Amino acid sequence: MSNTSNASALIFHGLRARNEADVNWVGFYVKNSPDEELILGPFQGEVACVIIPPGKGVCGAAAKRRTTVVRRLTLSAEGLQWCLLFFYLDVEK
Repeated sequence: MSNTSNASALIFHGLRARNEADVNWVGFYVKNSPDEELILGPFQGEVACVIIPPGKGVCGAAAKRRTTVVRRLTLSAEGLQWCLLFFYLDVEK
């Protein structure tokens, strides 16, 4: 958890220092199995969704499909789900 906390801070402040376009959130969501919801992990930036159900929005869809998704800005019909870049990483415990 400590490493993802520091990674969030490093990426967030690094992008802001380079004046990247309106970076307002960098962070991690975690889950215990492929079918579980995403749970908010370490992040830097604005308030974030605490739990994202599988398939909801860009992040939930990427997690459900177990793929990486790149989008500029997306507004889902079910609610606001903003993701500029979502990497799905399958990490063994």
